[in-house]
Amino acid sequence: MSNNEKNTAVREVKEETGLEITPGKILFVEDICSSKYRIVKTWFLCQTVGGQLEKTQNAIDEKILDARWYRRDELDGKTVYPRGITSTDWGEFFKEGWEAKYLDMSYAEFQKDYCMPPGDCRASARNDK
Repeated sequence: MSNNEKNTAVREVKEETGLEITPGKILFVEDICSSKYRIVKTWFLCQTVGGQLEKTQNAIDEKILDARWYRRDELDGKTVYPRGITSTDWGEFFKEGWEAKYLDMSYAEFQKDYCMPPGDCRASARNDK
C-alpha cells in the first residue's frame, strides 16, 4: 500500500470527522463507476490518535448524514459504506488472517467533479468478470 493512499485516508478522515488517525490494514476495496468516472476506494482499519469526533462542514458538503461511533447492531437496516461492513463480524478485522475483501463494482452518479475520467467503466466491468 502506498503512502499516498494512507495520506489520503488521514486527510479525508480529518476533513470529514475531525479525527486524526493512523491507517492500518486494508479491510475493503470498493470499485465505483459512473457515466463519467471510476473511483477505487480503499477502506482501512484505523487507530484514532487525536482530534474530536464531529460533523464537519466538509461532511455536510459531502452529504454525510452523521459522524459518530456506532455499535454493530445500530447499523441494521441503514445504508452504510463500505457495502459489506454490516455483514462482517467486526472481530475478524483484528485477526491476523484477515484478507482484504474486494467488493463487486457498483454504479453511482457523483455530485462533484473531483475525479479523473478513467475511460469507459462499462467496458472495464465486462472485462473484470
